[in-house]
Amino acid sequence: MEFGRDTRDKYYLFKKETALANHGASGAVPRSVFEQRNKYLELMEYEPDAWFRWILDDTLLKNRDRLAQFINCEPEDVVFAENVTEAINDVMWSFPLTKDDGVLVTSVGYNAVNIIAAEVCKARGATYHKVPLLFPLDSPGEVLTPEDMVKLYADYINDHRDIKLVIVDHITSSSALLMPIKEIIKFCHSKGVEVLVDAAHVPGQLKMDMTELDPDYYTGNMHKWCHTPRGCALLYIAKRNQAKMNPIRFSKFHYRNLWYRFTSQGTRDHTPYCCTIAGIDFLDMCGGLEAITPYNMTLRDKAQQLLASAWGTPVLPVSKELTAPFMCLVKMPDKYDECPQNQDTIDKIQHEIYKEYGLLFVLYAHQGRMFCRIGANIYNTIADYEVLAKAVLEWDPTKHGL
Repeated sequence: MEFGRDTRDKYYLFKKETALANHGASGAVPRSVFEQRNKYLELMEYEPDAWFRWILDDTLLKNRDRLAQFINCEPEDVVFAENVTEAINDVMWSFPLTKDDGVLVTSVGYNAVNIIAAEVCKARGATYHKVPLLFPLDSPGEVLTPEDMVKLYADYINDHRDIKLVIVDHITSSSALLMPIKEIIKFCHSKGVEVLVDAAHVPGQLKMDMTELDPDYYTGNMHKWCHTPRGCALLYIAKRNQAKMNPIRFSKFHYRNLWYRFTSQGTRDHTPYCCTIAGIDFLDMCGGLEAITPYNMTLRDKAQQLLASAWGTPVLPVSKELTAPFMCLVKMPDKYDECPQNQDTIDKIQHEIYKEYGLLFVLYAHQGRMFCRIGANIYNTIADYEVLAKAVLEWDPTKHGL
């Protein structure tokens, strides 16, 4: 299988003239997986009552078993969710917090996740802690390291003994950091603190091993990098915590086991879950991470160098060990720093550049500066990032009221 343009044309359904530099935001469904889902949709409509009474359960269990093998856990310890946001809602609203307890997040955590944590703490009277994670943007030559990340958590937890739950990203969304979660989990457990891992970007980008990591809760999207249809995520819950976990939507199967509590949610569309095997099979057909990782990492590095050189800007100052395999950040030209740094402005920039250049990319603001996050996948080529380099240089924010 030849990665790049050949893979894009042969295996995906993309609009031909669009330049793609932001894999990871919404994922991409290969043709084979798309067709598999359509078969399930047709089967559901062919005999809907039989589908929901018997066929679906057997299909979901087979996909769950393959998923458990994929993340190295026992089948009864993992369930499906529509996405990581839903899964974190489930865990947070089930977690037994009191007014004497606290929850810890970071400033670079995914916004929806931090909002969930804040709202649950507010409802329970618990303390919401957000520790700032700052980059050495004004210290040339200095970079953040995994040791810095572990120390950040350790120091804060040691100073705030009320913390009962830590939410940590495995790969951060807005900054593409690969966090040292094994060490963070080990430290938290030594202090009697439970850990919820937001691994939205991990399945298909890193090997996952629940037995080795031993998180309390771990959730990742299968539709970002693992090729399933959108609306398919995993939620691992360690056995020691399963009795206290419930979905936020109760169903008639609530008093059965964990699997049925979370998965049997009436007549929702379960077909994305049913395509878990198909998504993993596509990953395997590509040669697995052993084949994909060298291509994506090499392209990521070339794209980062291209953009930094074209724009005359630095990359995010983090060590290689802290950089996600298929994602990274490059600072935008200074003219973008002068724009209002809010989501409305970022959406406008992204949309206007898409309309003018046919380019899909994403921006994030960090410490008063604008950064571009790029993602590299098997259908990308350096040509995608050449379009990005040109568009960002040519586009004039002042001509669009910014």
